[in-house]
Amino acid sequence: SIEGLKGSSDFIGVNYYTHLLATPFMPTKVEIDPLIRPWEERTDFRYPMYAEGLKRAFEMVASLHLPMIVTENGVADDDDDMRPEHVRRHLQITSEAIADGHDILGFYHWSLMDNFEWAEGYEQCFGLYHVDFETQKRTLRESGALYASIAKSHRMPQVVILAGGLGTRLGEKTQHQPKSLIEVGGKPILSHILDWVKSQGCNRALVLTGHHGEQFEGFAHPGIELTFVQEPEQLGTGGALWNARESLEDEFVLLWGDDYHPIDYSSLVKHHRERSSPLTMTVTTEHECMNLHHENGRLVQYSKQQDPPSTFNGYEAGTSIVSKSVVLKHGKDGPWSWENTIYSAMANEIHVHLDSTKFWDMGTPERLEKLNRFFNESSL
Repeated sequence: SIEGLKGSSDFIGVNYYTHLLATPFMPTKVEIDPLIRPWEERTDFRYPMYAEGLKRAFEMVASLHLPMIVTENGVADDDDDMRPEHVRRHLQITSEAIADGHDILGFYHWSLMDNFEWAEGYEQCFGLYHVDFETQKRTLRESGALYASIAKSHRMPQVVILAGGLGTRLGEKTQHQPKSLIEVGGKPILSHILDWVKSQGCNRALVLTGHHGEQFEGFAHPGIELTFVQEPEQLGTGGALWNARESLEDEFVLLWGDDYHPIDYSSLVKHHRERSSPLTMTVTTEHECMNLHHENGRLVQYSKQQDPPSTFNGYEAGTSIVSKSVVLKHGKDGPWSWENTIYSAMANEIHVHLDSTKFWDMGTPERLEKLNRFFNESSL
């Protein structure tokens, strides 16, 4: 009945610790004898650890049709002998719920370190860090290391965007501005790229600038931590990455600053990590021409020649995942091409991720106009 309140919620917070057992009588305490089941694992708080109930909570809350965030989930366990399994099981169930289509935005463990509980004081230890309250020393528990390891291994990679090219085929449009700042659909192509990057769960982007790089000063994008590295001269795609090697994370998604390629990053990341690949390239078979030959899930040959061999059966779609070690191993000073150098040197080492998602580039006036129409029609 309050004006403006209905429909104003951004998400539903889910606090989950355990389940309740319905009985035909009123128990006086949670551990009353008839309620104790020998197979249950009991926390220091005496309630049972029942991770499966979190899945049911997701299913129930999903009926409200709002995103969910697990705002509290933890276990009182001074010895940390059950918390590692608690962390593993609850995160696994959350991961499965996301895979099933539930819109879960985040997961917060209670708590980072042992703290003062409202009713129990310092007696119940919930922390991923043990705290010695006399000395104030904090010690990472096994469960804390596990939680960090899981979070790190499932974190979306850094995004690196090549945005330093001259864009000579676009003529006057790039004479006085970088190609990545040309507007399509009402805003720079770089903004559209970062919109998609953010939607895929990435929050860090390194933009490698060159031609008129000073015009990126002040450029920002909500929800993305942006870093810019300007090349001192035109270094080509490979030289730009080598020049920025100190800013590269151990693993990154490599994009081109004049391409819009709205693929599912999670499936690409999964493909890459499951194979422990140094470099995974997205390839499409739905293109008017082919520039590579792949076989048994790996790149065999790459070439930009106009008349490719008949064995060529794919086209590089413009999104890759790269290990920094590749840059450090093959990089060199001066101008050089990433594609011509790396794809030849690493033939049969590069994994191929097949994806038929349409990609758009604005390398020519005709393609720029097509991309502009696409964004304008998409906004209708």
